[in-house]
Amino acid sequence: MQKQMSALENSGTEIRESKYEEQNYWSNELTTKKVDVTVINNFTKDLVNNVHCGMYEAHWGVERRREWVNEGIRRGIVLGKKLKVRAEQRDTKFNRLRSGKIDKRRISNAGFGVENIFAKIESFAYNPGLIHISIDNSGSMNGDRFQNAVTTAVAIAKACSMIENMDCVISFRAGSDFAGNEMPVVLIAYDSRKHGMNQIKTMMPYCCTSGITPEGLCFEAIMKEIVSSAKGKDAYFVNMSDGMPYYGNYSGDAAHKHTRAQVKNMAKEGIKVISYFITGSHGIHDSERSAFNAMYGKEAQYIDTKKINEVAKSMNSKFLEIA
Repeated sequence: MQKQMSALENSGTEIRESKYEEQNYWSNELTTKKVDVTVINNFTKDLVNNVHCGMYEAHWGVERRREWVNEGIRRGIVLGKKLKVRAEQRDTKFNRLRSGKIDKRRISNAGFGVENIFAKIESFAYNPGLIHISIDNSGSMNGDRFQNAVTTAVAIAKACSMIENMDCVISFRAGSDFAGNEMPVVLIAYDSRKHGMNQIKTMMPYCCTSGITPEGLCFEAIMKEIVSSAKGKDAYFVNMSDGMPYYGNYSGDAAHKHTRAQVKNMAKEGIKVISYFITGSHGIHDSERSAFNAMYGKEAQYIDTKKINEVAKSMNSKFLEIA
């Protein structure tokens, strides 16, 4: 028990409250429901060894998931080169002006009535950036869906590490058993502001699929941190999931509306949202697409995340929205 308590303390684990409105089937009255969410702020080997949680495991499948991580790093090197524009400063020269610095190439044209011989250079640089990647690791994401999500997230994290002013956070979320209690859990597996890439190589292979899908409940639990981290930065929230929220009575329209409200809250704070539907070998069903659209609207993306060019194109499109 002492080892468990020490591991929980060192991981910064805490309980936060999320709320959503549930409509009574018979009376149509809305009732506010409260749900406790466990947030693990720092993913450590000590936690894996001493505190049971369905979100991670130390034996079965670790080597296979390590291969996913290595593949993600390889793809990230390619992606980083395609996103380098995010770190560049742009200089635009304007000439034929009536004030500014003299354009030496125009001096020979100077004379009475010819006064537009000046030029100036305007520089544009991006603000510091932050990308928060939230991965659904519920049971329905098991197999190639989870592989696609992990590999793509690692690729983005690696790309961010190649860009001087871009930080990256990767979190996992599911309704899972934690220390003997079934509840929504958010696991912050990587944060470039305090971790190096070795955290991804060492700890990410322990992450696995388990439980059900709390979706917006988990978003709300970490909303304050997401918003505060976004201050003064170009901030992006990247969701990866298969789009069917369910946790106890948290499901259907109530869950869709609650999740949509969290996305809108981020947008109000200037955070750009990209939501990738992660498909597996069986593709996407109409019900999955409908639920995903209800929650993420125009932010929903149905690209093939295994194709790094498509990921780069969609991300650069979001970068240019702020630029």
